[in-house]
Amino acid sequence: MASQRAACDSPKNSFTGDLKNYFTTRFVFKAPQAAARTMLSERCADTNRENSGIAKAALLKKGCAIYNSYMGQTERDNRELQCFYASDSLITDVCRVLSALNGSGSCVLLRGNEASAPAPPGSQSKIILGTSPCLRCDAFCDSADDICDNTLVSIKASQYERNIICSGSDERIFASVVKSAVNHFAAFPSAFKVHVFGKGSQAEYRRLFGDNAFFHKAEQEVKNELARQTECTVPCINLFTEITDYPIFSQSLRASPESELFRQFLSGASSVRLINIICAKSFRNIRSSFGYIPGSAAIYILGAGETENIRSATSDGFRIANSDFDFRKKDAINAYYYNRNTDKFGKVILYKP
Repeated sequence: MASQRAACDSPKNSFTGDLKNYFTTRFVFKAPQAAARTMLSERCADTNRENSGIAKAALLKKGCAIYNSYMGQTERDNRELQCFYASDSLITDVCRVLSALNGSGSCVLLRGNEASAPAPPGSQSKIILGTSPCLRCDAFCDSADDICDNTLVSIKASQYERNIICSGSDERIFASVVKSAVNHFAAFPSAFKVHVFGKGSQAEYRRLFGDNAFFHKAEQEVKNELARQTECTVPCINLFTEITDYPIFSQSLRASPESELFRQFLSGASSVRLINIICAKSFRNIRSSFGYIPGSAAIYILGAGETENIRSATSDGFRIANSDFDFRKKDAINAYYYNRNTDKFGKVILYKP
């Protein structure tokens, strides 16, 4: 079924007609002969004659079905049966169960076009990024991965040192991720600080944090703060709004004192909770000019529709099926998550910042 989803990633047409080849049991209710031929073999393998179930399908009464347990290929396995009557109350009960399995939604359809929701209160055990457009994606998967995708998409916060790379042209992604990190830190009773590094406009982050954040623009000011945090005893969230604005931290053939400072800052141990969110519009620019940064982070958040960024960030062989999810929307912040250590890849509808 997963291979079928790759063919067409749309709730209206999630699977192709080839999906039936994965199932041996066939039920054909009253239908035209042309439709019955898609479920039952036209000539039976055991008699080499036309399948009688095709002609019978058009004459069935309501509630009756042709049942074949051998992929519709044999005459001897055709059985005509009367199905049980499903009352309105039974249908209501089944719909209620399906809706409950889907989480807080009101229907079972995958809500890939859902608008971004306001962020819930933070959790001490994880950073909650947003909602998942997939139905219980991790329900039967190994839970050892740092990214959990099960109605909500979250990152386990079991380690104090955590670097996250965000890439894309939609700056709402950066604001949403840092707001999720702030909500996570706010779940603890201890105080924390937010530092915003960037030469561009910081109006959005000033609106989000006001006087509760520290803003740094000048290169010397940034270096001083990085050096100070090596001995910091207060939990910190550091947001680099566009790391390519600071070429002094880039690395060519030889490491500079500034790039070595930043490398040590990202990889150094810390006795307090520390999250570094490194943002850039182009992941390729990070990889080409700041080659040590991708290796220092395991979690990547990539803007939906940013094909070049996704190719640069993920391992070889990744293939993305284009869908409505990849178009930018005013009321939705769509992104992909990627765990470099495990190659786990998926979709997330980020929360409103």
